[in-house]
Amino acid sequence: MSGGRAGRVLLILASIVVAAAVVAGLFVLGSPQDERRRRLDQTRVTDLVALRSAIDAHYHREGALPDSLEELARRSPLPVRMTDPAGGRLYAYEVIDSTRFRLCAEFDFATPVDEMQPRMPEWAHGAGRQCFSLVVRKSVDDMPGREPEPVLEGSPDSSP
Repeated sequence: MSGGRAGRVLLILASIVVAAAVVAGLFVLGSPQDERRRRLDQTRVTDLVALRSAIDAHYHREGALPDSLEELARRSPLPVRMTDPAGGRLYAYEVIDSTRFRLCAEFDFATPVDEMQPRMPEWAHGAGRQCFSLVVRKSVDDMPGREPEPVLEGSPDSSP
């Protein structure tokens, strides 16, 4: 083999190896677009946790659940994101009774419990619209982890 031909063969082989590595990386890690959507799902969970805390605080301040997220926004001393980070739609909120409520969001991916943030496995969710049935914490001192887990609607444990 001549030097020029050997160089071309090595260049072709190196290009194939690099292309295979890129394809394998995309297969294992997912596309950048999928990663962005996963991060948006994580933001949605963080938003719902913050909303839950704001609703609990409102209950203990006002003696009742807010009628809507708009009311919560007007009366909350701290800003809380009430809209989906991607579409700008309000998260869904529904009062069930005097101490129970439901928060809903639209998720791009299902998130298994073992892949959730270790301190919040109770917020694991499926893909699509997911609702969590929640109960006001008895005290603002109640820490997450000592509270009843939110119930994902459609699961065997969900009962209004």
